[in-house]
Amino acid sequence: MEAIYFDEGVRNSKRQLLESKALDIVYPAYSAMLGHLRSKAPEDFQVRLEQSLNKGEGFSSSVRTCAQSSMLEFEKGCADAVIQQASWDASKVREKLRRDIDVHASSVHSAKLAELNSNHEKKISSSLSGPVEALLETGAKDTWASIRKLLNRETDVAVSEFSTAVANFELDNETVAKRFHTSLQTKYGD
Repeated sequence: MEAIYFDEGVRNSKRQLLESKALDIVYPAYSAMLGHLRSKAPEDFQVRLEQSLNKGEGFSSSVRTCAQSSMLEFEKGCADAVIQQASWDASKVREKLRRDIDVHASSVHSAKLAELNSNHEKKISSSLSGPVEALLETGAKDTWASIRKLLNRETDVAVSEFSTAVANFELDNETVAKRFHTSLQTKYGD
């Protein structure tokens, strides 16, 4: 009632001062809420991605779906936490969350590809060991040519199987073949 006697300019400035003080008090809670949402979202992403991969879904599509879901949940949380009178920007927190998700997806991507690569290397080793041993025991004149031919054939089969296995990673065939061939050449030589 007392404020009614003040000039409108004075009332507006006092209102703005009170709003500013209230926002200063509320900002730490808003910031903590964004921090909580940002720390929760990568955990949710990791769990969802693991569950999706365990179900046998494709890697790249799982990453996209889980990332979108986690980001959507984060956005809903931000919308709930927003203060209409404030013009606080959550874009930096959003960008950091996106980077966290991308880093985790990249590390899982590398680990899964390394696991596939290792499994296929073991498979080719086991498929070569018996025939190569037999060729070496016979000691024929063309043993090394036969071993090279066997290695090339088994490598082509392994690359084909490896390409099929990594199809869900959305890599181009040239990259897949080069990666696997390089790995085999490092292990077995030319």
